[in-house]
Amino acid sequence: MKKYNLFDNFICLLMGAIIGIFLYINFFQNEIKQIEIETPSNNIKYIDLTVSQKLDLIKKIKK
Repeated sequence: MKKYNLFDNFICLLMGAIIGIFLYINFFQNEIKQIEIETPSNNIKYIDLTVSQKLDLIKKIKK
């Protein structure tokens, strides 16, 4: 057995966790946008929706 096998595994897991957190912040957090609603004269306007938010809105309207 190698002398530093457990230490090497820990370093690899730590590097993988750092890369995973970086990817999550860059790709998944940018997809989340808030729905902005303007209500002049009771007309609701949705601005800057992502594709998943548009699909959720269509599903809610169809119900």
